Amino acid sequence: MPTLMTVLLCILGASAEPHAMFLQVTRELDDIDEITAAVKQEPALAADVLRTVNSAAFGLTTPISSVHHAIAYLGVSYVKGLIAQTALARTLPATAPGSAQETAMH
Repeated sequence: MPTLMTVLLCILGASAEPHAMFLQVTRELDDIDEITAAVKQEPALAADVLRTVNSAAFGLTTPISSVHHAIAYLGVSYVKGLIAQTALARTLPATAPGSAQETAMH
């Protein structure tokens, strides 16, 4: 049975422009410093990481403002999942509220 990353690579590889960040992270990066540098290159993704770590789900008493600290707190695997989710959502057509893209982002 193929892994989720394998399936996502197939889906994104078949699209006209697979999300470069997703391909880079899933194929090359496993080091927290490298992932931090890659995430910082895309401000929207960095904002998603910070929004996620500071959400009520994690119950932090002090907000995290550093992308590196957020990735260290969440873990490399979790952040790779966020990147995969973002990349997949960008490949789906957005037609209306409740669309597949909006559903994938939440």
